Amino acid sequence: MAFEDETPLERAYPYWHGWCGIGCAVVLFGLLGGIGVALLPLGYEKLRGNQMPLGIAMMVMGVFAIPVLAMAFLSLFAGIRNTIRPPILRVTATALHLPADLRHDPREEEQDERGEPKNLNPPPIHPEEIPFSAIRRICRDTERLHHVLEIFHDLAASPLRIEQAMMHSSDFEELETVLRSAIPTAFASAPPQTQTEE
Repeated sequence: MAFEDETPLERAYPYWHGWCGIGCAVVLFGLLGGIGVALLPLGYEKLRGNQMPLGIAMMVMGVFAIPVLAMAFLSLFAGIRNTIRPPILRVTATALHLPADLRHDPREEEQDERGEPKNLNPPPIHPEEIPFSAIRRICRDTERLHHVLEIFHDLAASPLRIEQAMMHSSDFEELETVLRSAIPTAFASAPPQTQTEE
């Protein structure tokens, strides 16, 4: 849902993945953590019954699963917080104003040999404000299940990627319409999209 301001070009769109992704994380982490917590008393009983290897293994698995349970609560807290006050992508008459999550691009972050990010707090790739004058090209990537607006601008080496999955579909369509109206030359300079063979 878009929130209209005084002028036609000023919009604000909630930008977060909603309860689908959060719910999956809560269930997964909660299930793993719950199993771990359940293993603690069972492991203790095994230790008391002189089944040392099995008891120690169950106790160790239980202890390591407790942080996973904490992640379930953190995910739930993040979901509640974002429901009450979601990150907002703003479009004013002269610029795009990005929420913190949108300023990072996971594809550009350094990863270790396991594919995990090396830096848990990487610096943002995109600035908080991108003036329309810095935007060179906008194209819509339709190759994936959810469409993506790729915005190439002078303030970062990699394009800004606004994902349809992180917004209401109507907001995503309206955002593209607003940007087409504000900077039509950026869309005019986009290369034609190739038609996929059926």
